[in-house]
Amino acid sequence: TQKEIHVMSRMILCHLDLQSPSSQQILVVLVNKMIQRINDGAAALCKKLTQNKFEKDYPQMEQTLKNYNEITQSFTLSLLDNLYPGANYPRRTTVLDILTSISTIIGFQRVQNRLDMTVFVTETFANTLLSCLDDSYEANKEKALSLLLSLPPSVLHHDHPEHVRIRLETCITLMTSNKPPDTLTASYLARLLIPAPALHWVLADKLALLQASQFSADYLLVVFLRNLLSEQLAVAEANLLDAAVKG
Repeated sequence: TQKEIHVMSRMILCHLDLQSPSSQQILVVLVNKMIQRINDGAAALCKKLTQNKFEKDYPQMEQTLKNYNEITQSFTLSLLDNLYPGANYPRRTTVLDILTSISTIIGFQRVQNRLDMTVFVTETFANTLLSCLDDSYEANKEKALSLLLSLPPSVLHHDHPEHVRIRLETCITLMTSNKPPDTLTASYLARLLIPAPALHWVLADKLALLQASQFSADYLLVVFLRNLLSEQLAVAEANLLDAAVKG
């Protein structure tokens, strides 16, 4: 019932920062089952709404579907609110795991069984996940990247050359950092940029290629990174102190 789902949702949100890994895993498994049950229940109701023998129950079914959608949306919004700056590791891990379950079972790119998660496909949602790429733990980076890659390129502005250029420059800055965590973050940003529709244009421009249609974006990125490494090697060979300063 709506009341039961609401109570369960509140209970889950109050236990997102469980310290024990085994407890976290149990919670995520149970939440995954709850999301699956909601999706299966919505699918069954949608099927019944196409059968005339259930016509007298249509109003109640419609209301139940509306309740499922509202509760799922409210729950997802609360999860995103828990990815605030400074959230501890267990909270971030649990939230990303649950968001991954929602993405897998229901999906963020389409309305499925009257459950509409497309309302969250916004720039704010993308920026929240992008901030998770700076996470100290690689497992969380991987989960955030997977969710980001499931979003349309337009939400990340990856169809806009200028935005892709700025993100690529950020990636380069992190790559040349002398802090190991920054270089790891750079690798995830690079993986995020690879499918960007505008990346090919940006790389062709940086490599000063007049004709680049015969080359894939992957190939151009490898050439660009090779040139970047060659420049750094040349600086290092000339003066190690300058290389350390310039990254």
